[in-house]
Amino acid sequence: MEYESLGERLYYYYLELDNDVVRYYVQPVEVPIYANNKVDEHWLHIPDVLVFRNGEHPYLHQVKHEPEENNPKLELINYHCESYAANRDWNYRVIYPKSLPPILLRNVRFLKNFLKERSYYSTWYIKVKTSLSILEETSVYHLAETFRNEIDPLLIKPLVYHLIASGEFLADVSQIIDSTTHIKVNNTMLTLGAGGE
Repeated sequence: MEYESLGERLYYYYLELDNDVVRYYVQPVEVPIYANNKVDEHWLHIPDVLVFRNGEHPYLHQVKHEPEENNPKLELINYHCESYAANRDWNYRVIYPKSLPPILLRNVRFLKNFLKERSYYSTWYIKVKTSLSILEETSVYHLAETFRNEIDPLLIKPLVYHLIASGEFLADVSQIIDSTTHIKVNNTMLTLGAGGE
């Protein structure tokens, strides 16, 4: 994944965790920026991401570290990006990842560590998903403990966090994600998986 700043990287991690995001494209389009509204005097600007969410028009996002006041160049870029988006029935927004709620930022940073799949996950993946399907909803701790007779629960927890991070399990990311977090299977992912086989 391409990113030019830590803020962009943080925002992309957030998109990976947001269960309403269907897909997104990094640096998706080139927007012509016309200086002084002259067609022959322009340059191309590439916004950071185009996001598709369930039930919403697509959003073209520019990710910035922090708001900048009285920046004519940025105002011109935003004007043309907003027009470009509106002409395609999209929305345009400037995103400031550091202004996301602190708990959400903490959860994004925590769960990004579990996005990479470990070698032993494949052995336990179906068992853990089946167990949670039967339980319907439980805590990370309780789900891991159900495997105590087969494997150390401390090895199951990273898999559970991986399944939260990948959207297979649902958790309230507005609350601190830890062992006490209540989780359930994302039935949308089950439906998508069943349809794709």
